[in-house]
Amino acid sequence: MSVWSRILSLPEDQQRQLFSIYNQNLPIEIRMQLADWIEQQNWQYFVENDTMMKCELIQRFSIEIKNLIEMSNDVAYRYKLVNYWNMITNSNADIHAIIKNIHDCLSYEKEFIRCNNQESVPFPQVNLFDNFQKLNQMNVVIKDKIGETETLFKNIKSLKETFNIKQLEISNFDNQKFNNNNNPNDNAIKMRFMENVNSLHLQYQTHMNDLINKYRDIIVKLQEMSLLLFNELDIWKQQQKSKMDSSETYLQLKNLSEKMASNLGNLLQQLKFIDALVSNDSTQEDAMIIAQFIEIKKHTTLLFKNLISETFIVKNQPKQVIKKETKFNATVTMLAGSELNVHMNSLVVRVQIINEEQAKIWNSDHEKFHLSSCCGEIVNNTTVMEYNSATNTLIVDEKFALLFLTEIFLESDIKFVISTISVPVVVIVHGNQKIHALSTIIWDNAFSEVKRIPFNVPTEVKLGELAQVLSRQFYDHTRRHLSEDNMHFLAEKDFWS
Repeated sequence: MSVWSRILSLPEDQQRQLFSIYNQNLPIEIRMQLADWIEQQNWQYFVENDTMMKCELIQRFSIEIKNLIEMSNDVAYRYKLVNYWNMITNSNADIHAIIKNIHDCLSYEKEFIRCNNQESVPFPQVNLFDNFQKLNQMNVVIKDKIGETETLFKNIKSLKETFNIKQLEISNFDNQKFNNNNNPNDNAIKMRFMENVNSLHLQYQTHMNDLINKYRDIIVKLQEMSLLLFNELDIWKQQQKSKMDSSETYLQLKNLSEKMASNLGNLLQQLKFIDALVSNDSTQEDAMIIAQFIEIKKHTTLLFKNLISETFIVKNQPKQVIKKETKFNATVTMLAGSELNVHMNSLVVRVQIINEEQAKIWNSDHEKFHLSSCCGEIVNNTTVMEYNSATNTLIVDEKFALLFLTEIFLESDIKFVISTISVPVVVIVHGNQKIHALSTIIWDNAFSEVKRIPFNVPTEVKLGELAQVLSRQFYDHTRRHLSEDNMHFLAEKDFWS
């Protein structure tokens, strides 16, 4: 059920109280009419990340609002919407403030419902297969556009070859002119040569600028695809913690990751050929073009790096409660690995156990994270990419995680160090610690957010939310849910404890 549907099910007095947060900064009419579209956007990502996609998000938002304006004949309604549309499309508009306001309103809605309803507000149930269909369509568009740039590049290469031949002809003509007596027609002939060469160079620069614009368009679309793909991957990870992940969803994510890696690989290959083509260009205009291609290559490499890093995941999580000196297994995988030929390179994966503070540092900056010391010994902590098997001898009762690290080479000069962490684990010394450890893990799995600072969880929740979690745990072990009397008994125990 969407958040907006839950709002409409609230009593009228609570609805009026909630609607009071909406004003000229976000009219309630827009929230109501565009409820589904608004809830499908990942506003939190745009608040937390400084990305060029913010402008595109607002542009799409403005198109949705304009459609509402054009469909309505209500003067007062149109007046409100037009004012808001003018505000967000103004060239001086504070895009970040607009996005943050919408994010804050949605966050307030969820908290309001949570406080006024015993039932929890689950993560919005997005139809994953609709998003997968959209991602596949985006991939086809990107693939076609990369095909267009390849055709344009071949035309540019042919033009450059003709240009070089004409320049050589001018050089040969000058040498012939120097060795022979001056001919009155020589200047006119050379002028025609120069005009031809200048025309070719102008065409060359025009096509190169056209190619640059096409590459920029592809970069924007790849960023949009990355955003949606990583969001679906985050949802899958959250489902994995609750044992609700499906193999079908995993295969869809793997397939999409491979397709995106293939597109990025083809794009990088084209840019490599362009490097060779422009290496001898020397005019000021050529230098500006080269600088733009360098910037495009940086963006493409960063997109590739983000894809590899985000899709390096723990496929099979370790046991979350581990007793001293017992074996446990964990499996990591690189979803885009087949397109990167990682099986040809025998990537070595190392694993270390880290505590909560180290996990927070890792989460803030994966690249700069340096593991100065580990929190316990793991035997067999280095292996090839295929699988990881480890024996843990840590003896403290708190939340930890397994940190997996590896290095991957795209080209001889492009190396990435990537890492990922497991779900939280608790290591115990004695069997009598198991109940406490399980309660820590159950609470973390049930109430942690999709994106969080490791391993932050709320310290308090509604009793109804906790009852639902306990009922699910009971069902996992007995195949039946807790009855109302069972829950009432547990509530009394909680209140009197």
